[in-house]
Amino acid sequence: MVALAGDPDVPERTGETLTVGDLAREYGFTDTDGTQPEPFEIPDAPEA
Repeated sequence: MVALAGDPDVPERTGETLTVGDLAREYGFTDTDGTQPEPFEIPDAPEA
């Protein structure tokens, strides 16, 4: 997460939904076992 904290372009992503899988690939970080979390899609909320 240090890479994310040090990224000067982070403010441009305000309002985006960011997932750990996508961030892991973008910034190259891994889980405690050395793997990168799989990217996933967050389904749209059902209409009320």
